[in-house]
Amino acid sequence: MTTSKLTSSKNALLIGVLLFTFILFGFGINNFILGHEFPGSKTSPTSYSLGNKPPVFVPILDTIGGGTITRITDNDGSSTNIRHHYSASQVFNADASVLFLSKGNKYLDVTTYAPLPYGHKSTGSAPIWSTVHPKEMILTRDSTLYRWDVTTNTAVKAFNLPGYKDSKLHVRMNISFDATKAAVVAQKKTDDSFWAVGVDLNTGAIGPEISFDAWNFSDLIGATKDRRASASPTGKYMVLQGTADGEYQRTIAFDWDTGAHVYSSPLTNGYECPGGHGDFTIDVNGEDVFVGICKGGGIGPSSQFNGETVVMNFKQGTITPVPGVGYYSHYSGRNTKRLGWIYASTYKTTSSSSRSRILAFKTDGSKIEYYADPQGYRLGYVHETHATPSPDGTKVVFSSSWNGLESATVSNDYLLDLSDLAPTAFQTDINLWIEGAYDQSTNHLTTVIQSKNLLPLGQPFSDPPWNYQGTEGQGWTASNYPSGTTDWVKVDFRTGIDPSTHVLTRAALLMSDGSLQFPVPVTRADLENITSVYLVIEHRNHLPIMTPTPVSLTNGVLDYDFRVGDSYILNTSHGQKEIASGVWAMFSGDTDKNGAGYEVTGLDRLIFNVENGNYGIYNQADHNLDGDVNGLDKIYWHNNNGVFSGISK
Repeated sequence: MTTSKLTSSKNALLIGVLLFTFILFGFGINNFILGHEFPGSKTSPTSYSLGNKPPVFVPILDTIGGGTITRITDNDGSSTNIRHHYSASQVFNADASVLFLSKGNKYLDVTTYAPLPYGHKSTGSAPIWSTVHPKEMILTRDSTLYRWDVTTNTAVKAFNLPGYKDSKLHVRMNISFDATKAAVVAQKKTDDSFWAVGVDLNTGAIGPEISFDAWNFSDLIGATKDRRASASPTGKYMVLQGTADGEYQRTIAFDWDTGAHVYSSPLTNGYECPGGHGDFTIDVNGEDVFVGICKGGGIGPSSQFNGETVVMNFKQGTITPVPGVGYYSHYSGRNTKRLGWIYASTYKTTSSSSRSRILAFKTDGSKIEYYADPQGYRLGYVHETHATPSPDGTKVVFSSSWNGLESATVSNDYLLDLSDLAPTAFQTDINLWIEGAYDQSTNHLTTVIQSKNLLPLGQPFSDPPWNYQGTEGQGWTASNYPSGTTDWVKVDFRTGIDPSTHVLTRAALLMSDGSLQFPVPVTRADLENITSVYLVIEHRNHLPIMTPTPVSLTNGVLDYDFRVGDSYILNTSHGQKEIASGVWAMFSGDTDKNGAGYEVTGLDRLIFNVENGNYGIYNQADHNLDGDVNGLDKIYWHNNNGVFSGISK
């Protein structure tokens, strides 16, 4: 439990400081990061044969597409085929270490494909992998929504839906990309009416509650009663869909915070565009969209864009074709960590013998990448490809009849590994000490805030003055942090000394041995055509440091050790502090980051005075990183008062 000795006058002072910060620096910016292109992929479609169906678990190299394909099931038709469910339903868990084949309830290790002894509560609707927590699925039973730990087969959290008697998640709908919001279709206890209900996955707070009947879905929904509800990828909207027969659907979006209606798709002559088989994603501009195929005749979009891939934008209220893509059978936006892209797939039929493809494209059509011919030939629904990517997009699970070699009732699942086509990550070996956490007796940094479970739920630099909106550690709990974590740092990459040469920012974990671990790797695509960089390291209450000379990017290695010498100095400025003979560390005490430069001054003491007495929290004024703001922290400020950096903001 957090305990504080703050008086009301201190609270007032802190609020004043924060308001000044917000007024001066704004409330944050949208640093949307578009997913990398895969430089090894093909840019034109091809159809080709890969020979006989491969043996189970034996990888084969696709020499034309460039990936590796492994058959991961051994179905023979004697029982229900074990396979993944649908293109818009995620197969991979959040860190892509586990596969869930929902038709058969099988969990497989991604590396060995060995069955795992995992499970989840029996439910009448589709369980959905958490997009953040690798061990968790989201599922419902009766009027309760669960965050479920599949490794222990127990609930992490359970949230009741007051006033409802039944609730379901739909296989084609998903939670927000940050795993904070979900939407279910639930029945009222009083009159059996169907409602879309939003739920906060951390607190259980009920969000929008929208009646399907009030929005005239009944004239479209067929005998299957296919009502759907979803959180949009950013969590800004709750989206309702209703489908008559899997092809023609209505889509309506509502503001998550206010419940206000913000978008309705056009419905003309019973044809909606886009229709079924699509998925939600975030487009190249960072906005929520639904991408699918436009089918049918009639008038309006279904006539104008018939047979084309289109993007439905909830914010703009538009439907636009994606140039150059054309017609595909299924779409998937489950690449939740490769934003701005969506995957598509199709298969051969008697009328279309050359269209067996798996590909991805940017939502504006500016880039299309063709990965593989899945050897798909449709004898029945089980043979439809339903390609579903991993969160980073480097792996894809798909089904195939392998050119019709299976019977009409048999299909197998395959895993396409695209790692060799994706950008290569640098081997990073960056090391540093921070003064406040350095323990001379062990020559290591302390890990007190980790042992007290005080590390934040994600990188701490999203607020002013940093405004870095990276997803590193997003939604992490204590169990997600590697053992030996001291804190977070922010790493900026520049091609010169001046901040205008900034090319990349990453948040990294500072480990007790001084090394940095990057939850989101730095790749060659991040630093394309750059041969050397200056590294700028920031910590939330230490003076920043920069390499005195550019660091060469050679042989895929990014290597620098700040611990063995001083860092960048301009004239009379300061770089690092020699805290022992030959041991260099970042100066502690720079808590206020809002000035024109970096300096330890009376403003830092002001923040300390406000926070003095707080303990059991992750605090900016905790200069020695022990979870307690007290006189020991003031010593660091006092000893370093007047120290300033020559690094420019």
